[in-house]
Amino acid sequence: MSGLEAAAGKQEQRHDAELHPQRGEMRPGWQAGEDEPGGTGEAADDDHAAESVEDRGAVRQGGGAPERAEADAEQQPGQVSGVTVGGGSHAHLAEEAEAARHPRRAGGERYQRGEPDRDHEPLPSRHHRLAASLVLLATLMSFVACAPVDALNAITPDEGTTRIAGLAYAEGPRGMLDLYLPPDGATAETPLLVFFYGGGWSAGSRADFRFVGQAFAARGWLVAIPDYRLVPEVAFPGFVEDGAAAVAALPRLLAEAGIQPRRPLVLAGHSAGAHLAAMLALDGRFLAAHGLSPCRDVAAFLGVAGPYDFLPSAGSTVIAAFGPPPQDSKAEPITHASRGAPPAVLLTGAADATVLPRNSEVLAAALANLGRPVHLTVYPGIGHVDIVAALAVPLRHIAPVLDDADAGLRAALAEPPGTCT
Repeated sequence: MSGLEAAAGKQEQRHDAELHPQRGEMRPGWQAGEDEPGGTGEAADDDHAAESVEDRGAVRQGGGAPERAEADAEQQPGQVSGVTVGGGSHAHLAEEAEAARHPRRAGGERYQRGEPDRDHEPLPSRHHRLAASLVLLATLMSFVACAPVDALNAITPDEGTTRIAGLAYAEGPRGMLDLYLPPDGATAETPLLVFFYGGGWSAGSRADFRFVGQAFAARGWLVAIPDYRLVPEVAFPGFVEDGAAAVAALPRLLAEAGIQPRRPLVLAGHSAGAHLAAMLALDGRFLAAHGLSPCRDVAAFLGVAGPYDFLPSAGSTVIAAFGPPPQDSKAEPITHASRGAPPAVLLTGAADATVLPRNSEVLAAALANLGRPVHLTVYPGIGHVDIVAALAVPLRHIAPVLDDADAGLRAALAEPPGTCT
């Protein structure tokens, strides 16, 4: 089942829970319907679903926080400048997280970045438009007799972009990637964005996310969307190693396509793909195997509704990808937050019941306390599938995800590099 089917209300949800690493209690950290891309089969009760940075501490206090992040945070206590939730800058991330959980407390109908006419639009109106969009998509599906993602790609214009499909970065059918070029081609200054799609580490195809490649390419990005091996063929760290191999092969593939290979590199992803991208951006082991360094070679990281702080977990999807609990905390991005981390743009939906917004809040707090530039946006009323579907031209009215990602990343590219060790 595709993510858009899930968005139409067809997903089935299970109610497993995540084991708390220290207290021994069951706590929800990442919940999902298993058929949903990026899902784990976990679910949360209302009290825990609102858990955030304020509840757990800025650097995952009491939750098995990474030792290096804790040590660095002690050197710069309370440093949370540069973090934004919903488009508004504040002095304290805990206050921002609270405002994100309660949008109407933050100066009006909504607490979200957007144009002036959007900022005062009641949430019910947004929900009605989202429902209408999904009904339209379902209607189109009935006529074209295809999967929702195929229908979405079919009705999404290419906006003048060019796709170069099927470039091999590794052996096998999953070792392929597609390139998307801006309407005017890629100049030496055009940044490269590598996007990893979600699917619970067990589903997905680069062809399904053509609308994502076209969206960013139309904004002037050179985009690569790789496939990678999936569960059950591999488990962690196999899919992350594939991501590193794809990134390492891009200079060669670009040169073979007649494109200048040296350019700023952004790692991006949605859901399980955001986990993969975050691991490459924060854990230097994977790129180091190819002679690369996240601190030196990655200019920015974009995470959309990603699981960054979710282990240990008893969810069946997580067990299939990472083994039974207690899983190794080195498999989650929060463990690897450091002063060498690239600038980060984190986007999440306040209504995401698949990957809780707390994941983005906690990672944002950890990076900010380490003095790294990070921009966090929480969209009220937006769920796990809505946030990526909003990148497609027909559904961009759902939320300004593309605008925020584009602007946030371009600001991140202007930031100074981290401290490389």
